[in-house]
Amino acid sequence: MLLGLPFNNPGSVFCKNYRQQLASTLIVNLITLSHGIAYAWVSPMLFKLQSDDSPLEFRISVEEASWIGGLTGIGGLAGNVIFGILLDSIGRKLCIYLVALPHIGFWIMVYFATDVSHLYMARLFGGFAGGGIYVLIPIFVSEIADAKVRGRLGSLFCFSLNVGILSGYIIASHIPYLVIPCLVVILPILYLLLAIHFPETPQHLLHKGLVDDAEKSLKFYKNYQGSSKINDQKFSTDFNELKLSVQCTDDKKEVSYKDFLSKRSLKALCSGVVLAFVNSSSGVFVILNYSSMIFAETHSTMDPNTNTIIIGAVQIVGSYCATVLVDRHGRKILMLLSTSGMFLGLTTIGAYSYFADTIDLTSMSWLPVVIISFVIFSANIGVVAVTFVLLVEVLPPKIRSLGSTFCLVLMSVFVFTVLKLFPILMVIIGLAGVMWICASISGFGFLYVLLFLRETKGKSLDDDNAYD
Repeated sequence: MLLGLPFNNPGSVFCKNYRQQLASTLIVNLITLSHGIAYAWVSPMLFKLQSDDSPLEFRISVEEASWIGGLTGIGGLAGNVIFGILLDSIGRKLCIYLVALPHIGFWIMVYFATDVSHLYMARLFGGFAGGGIYVLIPIFVSEIADAKVRGRLGSLFCFSLNVGILSGYIIASHIPYLVIPCLVVILPILYLLLAIHFPETPQHLLHKGLVDDAEKSLKFYKNYQGSSKINDQKFSTDFNELKLSVQCTDDKKEVSYKDFLSKRSLKALCSGVVLAFVNSSSGVFVILNYSSMIFAETHSTMDPNTNTIIIGAVQIVGSYCATVLVDRHGRKILMLLSTSGMFLGLTTIGAYSYFADTIDLTSMSWLPVVIISFVIFSANIGVVAVTFVLLVEVLPPKIRSLGSTFCLVLMSVFVFTVLKLFPILMVIIGLAGVMWICASISGFGFLYVLLFLRETKGKSLDDDNAYD
């Protein structure tokens, strides 16, 4: 059942108590959708820009393609750091507005590009916006969402991203270059207009001492109607519990390096770093950015851009499954299924590529898209969709903002390194070698999740004692 239907089910996100939470989550994920389009735009477009039929007045080299691929990681690192700082200083709501500006800048640079430096700048802008989105949206959604639906609402982040990626593949493959920016820039503008209707999160308002505003905010997000004495008492209890948990955090607000060196903080940070590493380095970003190039390298007779669109559709199916299952079966089991599936798929596509160089596999030209679709599906039921839910949930409240920012900064560094090196490693060790490296990282992720990652399903996000 989609997101927990039917509508009258108390556990459904469509239940009246959660409708404002769902609406706000869908609105903020408009920017995630638009970022997905910008992110996926590069894969079919790189293939075109390197060909004789380049839509611009210049062609790009392999080295330039590696920079276009990798610079999104540099921009993402800057976005992680800056929005990580701004998140607590100016609040979630203002950051929601600000993150749209560099994203709009991406499409402006794409439209007016006359040489490769403009595409470099566009990718920096796009990466910067993406870095802010990855920090901002999961924290915002986790703070406005009830614990019963937090997993499903949180996983809508990756579902929206994947819908955007599929749309980006289709748009970049079939719509003229200069038309694309004019169409897609409508999304961040719509996002800005719709974001006006919802307030700052109650947690941030309480941290700032704005108790009355925090109470109004909580009433909004809980769709509080005040129709009976029982409802009044329940809301009062919920608000007092939230105030108490925030007060406990504020009493210990001064964060020092010792807070990061406690046993539980080190364990949580270690989990966050491993999640960031596996998410960014296990092959997902490589496939999404260079899918057309990968399919061409496997000697598939199917059109590379068609294959790319197919895996974009598979992503949506995978993230949908994660959205439905994450609150029902928990985070750990999905991560185990995801990492093991990726290990098997990446090992297989590496073997196919290895033998394709010496054996005629024309009769099996359909196999690469099937295997890579399996990898992408496996990634999206856990490694892609659940990682951002876990990054918020595994960290204790006191170090959550700084800790999640640190993990996302590392993720951006990993993304830049992987995307920059991929075209070069393709020349040095071939596609098979790269895929086997990614498979080994997925295998490492499986072992870590199995042995060390604890389940966070249903855990209170604001109770510091829940992290002991």
